[in-house]
Amino acid sequence: MKQFLVLSLYCAVALNLDGQEPFSPAKVATVGRGAVTGSVRWDSRPIAGVTVRLCADARATRCQRAVTDDGGNYVMADVAPGEYEFFTEMPVGPNTRWIGGSVRIESGQTYNQKPIDVVKSDLELVPFPSSEPTSDRPTLKWKAYPGADSYRVFVSPLGSDDFSRNVFQQVTEPQFTVSSPLAPGEYHWHVTAYHGRGSIADLGLNSGRFCVGERLIRLAAEGDVGGVKSLLAAGADPNIVEKCSDVVSGWTALMAAARNGSAAVATELIRAHADVNARTHFGGSGATALDVAVAHGHAEVASVIKAAGGTGK
Repeated sequence: MKQFLVLSLYCAVALNLDGQEPFSPAKVATVGRGAVTGSVRWDSRPIAGVTVRLCADARATRCQRAVTDDGGNYVMADVAPGEYEFFTEMPVGPNTRWIGGSVRIESGQTYNQKPIDVVKSDLELVPFPSSEPTSDRPTLKWKAYPGADSYRVFVSPLGSDDFSRNVFQQVTEPQFTVSSPLAPGEYHWHVTAYHGRGSIADLGLNSGRFCVGERLIRLAAEGDVGGVKSLLAAGADPNIVEKCSDVVSGWTALMAAARNGSAAVATELIRAHADVNARTHFGGSGATALDVAVAHGHAEVASVIKAAGGTGK
């Protein structure tokens, strides 16, 4: 039966592959048994109080335990010989992460595990000011991390296998503005803080999320008549619907203009053959642009939509 070594941390962990010599205490294995020793570091410094568990099952229910000392070292003695799978683990919850490997423990021998460098998972993102769709060049922000001198940012569209759409960038300040326009849709993003060449903090398995809105709908919501006219002249679909999951399904540019109270934008959209009776897919039979205008008290926009044959509930 394979057995498991699990390292329980308040932070993420990664095996150190830089070739440095591991902690080498006196031999602790006893006759007929084996032992495991090693050390744990953060930002190249030893870290105390980390619990190391050597478990006989994948669920980590039957375990031996050791705690790192002030030098970041641990010793796990009296280990039965055999093939082991060792894992490093953050606490169960939103930041669970596993990194593992195989090791064979021999009778009477002490296995010196290479040092493990931990990466804390307490980096904090700065939320977007609203849940509305963002621009196609969003500015992503997070809180400056103590001791960090650079950050690596990763942006990726949700549910896409097109890796060419991924964005990677290294910056020195706690923010990053996407330089090339992103296609409409939902994205997730992740940040890792670095000190020198070593990573010291990230978001664990969490990530930020945002949605790039359809440009025509965004400009309609802003009341940008010129921008709307330019997009329509360039062939934009006046009936395109928003793809962001936080937006009511079926939301159109005309509905955005109706909510904003922009009669001029509504007029341009109607001239381009926007469907005045398109409905959202929320709340029974949904709502039309006229319903939206009336609900927000925009009588002028409501009149423009009615004159074009728009109806409501």
